[in-house]
Amino acid sequence: MGVSGTPRTTEEWTDLQHSTDHEQGLRDGAFPGPEPAPDCPDCGLTVDIRPTHYRWWVRLEPDGPAPLLAHTVPPGQRWHLDRDGTAWNAQDHEPGPGECCRISHHLVCPRRDRP
Repeated sequence: MGVSGTPRTTEEWTDLQHSTDHEQGLRDGAFPGPEPAPDCPDCGLTVDIRPTHYRWWVRLEPDGPAPLLAHTVPPGQRWHLDRDGTAWNAQDHEPGPGECCRISHHLVCPRRDRP
């Protein structure tokens, strides 16, 4: 790495991207590997498995009878879906009026400790 900590080679950029993806995945409740089964391994409930832009997977709560208004969900826990079904976390982005979102199953799984 350069003096300022900026990667200078393709290998250094790749290492930085993998490190960043890993940190974001852990923070977001996502996980790497092949596409998992649609059931939570902890509680057995059926969840909505979605790929992320950093090629991990996230277990989202299934859509309920009413959508979740994003302003009622804490920052960093608001998941959105692109048209192709890829999930992304809005992090601390302030939602617009009436904007809806999804939440990760790990937040509400009855068999897991809360993050």
